[in-house]
Formats: sequence, C-alpha cells, structure tokens
Amino acid sequence: MAYAERTYSSASGTEFALTNSDGNQIYFIKEDDISVYVNNVEWTNAASGTSTYTISTDKTKVNLNSSVSGVTVLLQRITAI
Repeated sequence: MAYAERTYSSASGTEFALTNSDGNQIYFIKEDDISVYVNNVEWTNAASGTSTYTISTDKTKVNLNSSVSGVTVLLQRITAI
C-alpha cells in the first residue's frame, strides 16, 4: 500500500492543503483513496453519497462542508498497489 498523511492540530476553518508535513502534495488517482478524520471521526466524500467534504478540482485541497475550530484534522491517502 502507498501511504501518506497530514495532521492539522488545533485546526480551524474549512480548507486544508492536501500536502504532507514537508509541504509536498499528496497525489492520488481515485478520491476514494483519500480519508478525512475530524477528532478521530471519519467524514464522507461526495463519491460515497452524502458529503461532509469535497476535494478541489485541482486536487490540492480538502474543503469541509462546515467550519471547524480547535480540532484535529487528519488527511490520509491509502492506495492499494
């Protein structure tokens, strides 16, 4: 499995860069390979039906459908090889 992640601590807002901790973009082929967790609760993507977040058309940002404040946001890519 190809794996990459980024954790935002004490995060606020709705938009988060889809980059690793070094600032390098987390590339992916399918949106289903990206998981978003807010305070350890998985949020869902439009690809799965009900949407709590979307990925920008240029695939560089995750946009939450509601603003968060003071939470931990984990962006994770797990791709089957």
